Amino acid sequence: PRGGTIVIGCRETPLFTEISVRDSGPGIAPEDLPHVFERFYKGKAAGKDSFGIGLSLARAILQRENAVIKAENAPGGGSRFLMRFYKTAAVRKNCREKGTGKSVPSGLGRMTGGIE
Repeated sequence: PRGGTIVIGCRETPLFTEISVRDSGPGIAPEDLPHVFERFYKGKAAGKDSFGIGLSLARAILQRENAVIKAENAPGGGSRFLMRFYKTAAVRKNCREKGTGKSVPSGLGRMTGGIE
């Protein structure tokens, strides 16, 4: 909604990096939730100019990057999208050698205002 909030978080483990995006909107209708990643699916709250391809395209792109995306209603309201990028064996080895791959606290960013 206009004047809403978006919270972006990040978490890293030796196996994956996870990015979460949560908003303060009304969330996703329960009957729409199982279908939001289907090509050309438009939920009840879809805008008149929606084609229903955005989330389907996002999922296809992420799958090519060895990643998955999940949509859910956030506790306390709003929608939450979790994107998990799995590391290959070479990346995991590199993280161990450089001492990275430690858990990073979530909630790294916050943007407010202008959300429609």
